[in-house]
Amino acid sequence: MNHNLCENIKKYRKEKSFTQEQLAEAMGVSVGTVSKWENGNCIPDISMIMELADFFEISVDVLVGYNTPLKKVPDILERIQNHFKKHELDEAIMECSKALVKYPNNFDLIMITARIRFVMWYETGNDNYRQQAKELYQKAQLYIPEDEKKSRNNFTILHNLAQLETDKKKKIQLLEEINFNGTLDAEIGEVYRDDKNIEKAYEFFSEGLYLRSLEVMNVIGRWLDPLIREKKFDTVLYLADYEEMILKSIYNEDEISIGTKLLAHIELVKAVIYEILSDHTKMKYYLKNAIKYAKAFDESPAYAISAGSRLWLCKTAQDAPLAVDDQGPLAMKAIEGIINDFKTDYGVDEKIAAENVLNELKLNG
Repeated sequence: MNHNLCENIKKYRKEKSFTQEQLAEAMGVSVGTVSKWENGNCIPDISMIMELADFFEISVDVLVGYNTPLKKVPDILERIQNHFKKHELDEAIMECSKALVKYPNNFDLIMITARIRFVMWYETGNDNYRQQAKELYQKAQLYIPEDEKKSRNNFTILHNLAQLETDKKKKIQLLEEINFNGTLDAEIGEVYRDDKNIEKAYEFFSEGLYLRSLEVMNVIGRWLDPLIREKKFDTVLYLADYEEMILKSIYNEDEISIGTKLLAHIELVKAVIYEILSDHTKMKYYLKNAIKYAKAFDESPAYAISAGSRLWLCKTAQDAPLAVDDQGPLAMKAIEGIINDFKTDYGVDEKIAAENVLNELKLNG
């Protein structure tokens, strides 16, 4: 067994920007005692170690720097994962139980045991499994590793604890506390739905649908660049059609919306791709569509994601989020910018095609 308690007391004291005098006052001991802790001349008793860990907001194991010989733990985790993947939950739990006896404070073991209990509760409805999962996740909070995954692990635990909550009001409260950028809108809407509060359910379902749809289109937009560089034009056109289908599904095409502006972007990309493929007829067709959508948007810009929507079923659109993109506020300027991106960012074929589309735009725009 290895530990470096003395060094860690000094390390975490300094991380809190405390002097030895301030730590001594906080712990109710003398400055000399803190000094002895840090230089290794004496070791605090177990109750004081627990107080120090609580004060530094870390686990006792982290404070002590306890390094268990964990060579066997990865093998144990692999066996548990294999059982879990095969849905051999009883075998997985048996492995977990034996491992936790030997390694009771191992974060990964606690987390996978909690996850298995969560699944068993979800599938059977047995509240004992729910309580066990809840207790394990609460224990896991004390042993979150101090690494780059700390925030993600903390979110995972809080999310799972919210899902394990059976009191609807408490569940909504827990979910809303971690509902960053609307990522949990659908779950919150589901709780309101089950609680027969349909108006609130619509609010979260609507916002969740539109925010997630715009995220999908954001992914597509970022994906197009490497596809164009690799000349995978069939995939570019397929994704453009998919994006167009989403927009026309959630927005009324005959009403001005952020969807109108995004359709102008999509049609312009198609126009350039078809020009690269030497299909001048389709190039002109899609460029004409791009101009039509862009001019319509610029005459009456609408940035609220609820404007012109088919599925915004909230009682009010007053608090609806706004949608923006990196092409600027005006749609006609945006399609010119996209053409210029093709001219500057890609190869000779793309540059020539973009120049042809730009000339056609000047003639008909």
